[in-house]
Amino acid sequence: MGTYALTQDITDCLRIFEHGAEPIDGFEVLDQADEDIFEKLAGPALKSLLRSEDAEHVLVLDGLDENRTYLSPSGFQMLNNQLADLTCPVVLTTRFEHLSSMFGNFEALLESLGTKRRSSQPARLLSLTPWTPLEVRRFIEKALKSATSEEAESLNQLLRMLDDGTLKGLYGDLPSHPLFLQFILDDVCNTGLHVRKRTELIGSWIKRKIWRDIDHHGIPVEDATDRYEWIGKMMLLMEAAALAMTTGADAVRLAEHLGAAEIEALSVSIFSTRIPITTLLLYSVMAPRSMRAGIRLDVGFSLRVLQEYFLARHLKRTGVPFDRYPEGVRALVKDLPKDFE
Repeated sequence: MGTYALTQDITDCLRIFEHGAEPIDGFEVLDQADEDIFEKLAGPALKSLLRSEDAEHVLVLDGLDENRTYLSPSGFQMLNNQLADLTCPVVLTTRFEHLSSMFGNFEALLESLGTKRRSSQPARLLSLTPWTPLEVRRFIEKALKSATSEEAESLNQLLRMLDDGTLKGLYGDLPSHPLFLQFILDDVCNTGLHVRKRTELIGSWIKRKIWRDIDHHGIPVEDATDRYEWIGKMMLLMEAAALAMTTGADAVRLAEHLGAAEIEALSVSIFSTRIPITTLLLYSVMAPRSMRAGIRLDVGFSLRVLQEYFLARHLKRTGVPFDRYPEGVRALVKDLPKDFE
């Protein structure tokens, strides 16, 4: 797979030349019959743009640790080869744990990336460090601007605990991670300040999300039951989906997606009826990974940590040994209480 394959994959995923898509620089596909022609031209056109050193074009590949193809050292080397012909700036993002598990010598890796691309500038490694108390404070203060009076009271209490150092006793280092800080704010505004583990914050946030979905859309007619039972079944479905998105025997790896039809099939044993994928996506934390291609629609979790969480729930609930699973999953299994819901 070379640069052309990479750029063609990008344009196929974005569907930028799909009939009815938003115009790009005033250009749009007016006739659906022309869609296939423009899609075939899109890859080479994008490759040509990205080979230009024009600073207006930057290629960003976000979340390499969530891409099964580039997850291994050999996959990363393949990506390096695909990027070789591109002269535009390239930004790759991944979790530090993923990078450090693949490459112990970062200097050699960066030199290889820069040399392979014949770049005038060497590749650089930029690490995003945990937020400081000042950055946490600014985030909370921003949330205060749109908070109700009751929410503001809880958030102000959160700020006082941040200032006097007692917040660490409730959440440990979690507030220094933006995603978990968002979970904390949502939890505090709904239930007040409590001692919380990572898995408790994730689980309560997901359940509130489904609860709000029910408030907006009601309980689906396919399974007319009370909301507590519906939420419980949706949690089980996402556990089943996370389990199905695994591969390997000696060392289990997480797959990126599962077919919509396969997820619908999983719903039968849980709901005693087949629930349409459109309904399942509406009340879950899963989302399409790309546009539908014919009858197939690939679906994955909106965040990798959510996929890891639901897989950890299944392993904890069933008592299956988890030593063969990725470190992120193992850590969440250990974090889950024995009597989790």
